[in-house]
Amino acid sequence: DGAASNDNLDMLEELRVLGLLMKGSTMDASGISNASLLAMATTNGGRALGFDDVGTLSEGAAADLVFWDLEDESFCPRNNVVSHLLWSANSRAVDSVMVAGSWVMEHRQLLGIDIDKVRFEVARRARRLASG
Repeated sequence: DGAASNDNLDMLEELRVLGLLMKGSTMDASGISNASLLAMATTNGGRALGFDDVGTLSEGAAADLVFWDLEDESFCPRNNVVSHLLWSANSRAVDSVMVAGSWVMEHRQLLGIDIDKVRFEVARRARRLASG
């Protein structure tokens, strides 16, 4: 999915909607497993895009990692982390992100990005698009 379909670009929300659609279309609460949803977002998602080196924690795989704050209330009680990730958590629970082995966000602080400049540029471009 993308910004043409919705504006929040939250991967977890997309997985949750997919899971709910699968459960609703089959009229079965077990219509799709947590393992299947997680695989769709990781290994299978990469394969669908033609990438064999993403979506796994293995030697030689791309080092794109998301570190979740397990102290976030969406993981409480911490009895099933995968279930909480898929059904309760959202992007606010992300603590740190690594892309291609380099930190792009650490402890909720974006690195190498001037967020005020980004916000200014987004607003400028939005005004230009709105004016035709």
